[in-house]
Amino acid sequence: MSKEKYNNVEEIMQVLKKQSNCSIRELSDNLHRSPNTICGIIHGENHTLTHYALLTNYLFEEMGWKFDISEVSEIMDHAFKSDMPLMIGTYDYKEKSVKEKRFIMMKKEK
Repeated sequence: MSKEKYNNVEEIMQVLKKQSNCSIRELSDNLHRSPNTICGIIHGENHTLTHYALLTNYLFEEMGWKFDISEVSEIMDHAFKSDMPLMIGTYDYKEKSVKEKRFIMMKKEK
């Protein structure tokens, strides 16, 4: 992966999708069978930060890709380092509240 700056996780995943020559659905299916990740992906929904965090984790481990995590947003940095579940949601600017709360857990190597 190049040293370009990306604005968000979705942009990163689109690059990874293109490099792997797979659809998001195919990557998700592979992820679901991977013993290295915990996932609860529902196909047909908009791809959430949870989805991209899990796909990124799978691709890094499965394909041996290296990436400078300091170039990703702080929330991704936290997701990769935390032992605790990270709450992810969609912020509603009109109501000023978090909607669609979800949980993810990044499993650390022992």
